[in-house]
Formats: sequence, structure tokens, C-alpha cells
Amino acid sequence: MLNRFCQKNKDKSIIELDEITARLEIDKKSWATAFANKGLINTTEKTAEMVGSVKVRGFKKIQIDASDLKIFYQRALVRTKKPVSMKGKFGMISAGSAEFYDMNQKSGEGYVLLFDKGVKMIYKLEEN
Repeated sequence: MLNRFCQKNKDKSIIELDEITARLEIDKKSWATAFANKGLINTTEKTAEMVGSVKVRGFKKIQIDASDLKIFYQRALVRTKKPVSMKGKFGMISAGSAEFYDMNQKSGEGYVLLFDKGVKMIYKLEEN
């Protein structure tokens, strides 16, 4: 969903968006919805950038707050070089940067959440 868009270059491969909402389906049971006030889509590179503050709300009530997310569609990869925090039932993780990708792109199964640059984790133990 978007409110306004404009093409930023002569060959029309870069599109600027205002108030962008993107739903990312990992599989039929796993999904996340990202919200940002500004975005850029590059149809040549097959990338999308969510510029500025980005909020991601996902399955199992996971919440991610980040800035300047870049999504590489061909590689099923999301990356930010800015501070990021993730909260959920498990606790909280914060870091100076992060990368998330689907292991199926690298001949594996599952998903990788890679946090870097000053990682802090608070883990909530489940009580029986």
C-alpha cells in the first residue's frame, strides 16, 4: 500500500514511495509486515529500500524496530547497517546492524537472523 510514488531516473527503474507498507510472506504460516514513511524500489537491481524508521510486526508477535532496511528479492535477504532491536516472547535483542535471510537460498533449511556490532540479548526463560 502506498500514498504517492514518483519515478526518480530517466529509465524509470527507480521509484520513490511515500508511506509504504509491505507484507513479506516467509511461508503460509509465517509472515511479517513492514511499515515506513518512505521507500525506494529499484527494478533493475531487484531491491527495495525502506528509508528512515522502519517497524516490522510479524508472526508469533515479533516486533522489529530498525532504520534503512534494504531488501534483496532475488536472494531473500534483508539488511540494515543501522541499529536494530527485536522483541518477542523470547526476550529482546539489539545490535548496531543486522541481516536476515532464508537458508533455502544457500542450500539449507530455516532462516538466519544475524546481528552484529554490539549485540545485546535479554533472554526470558519459560517457567513450567
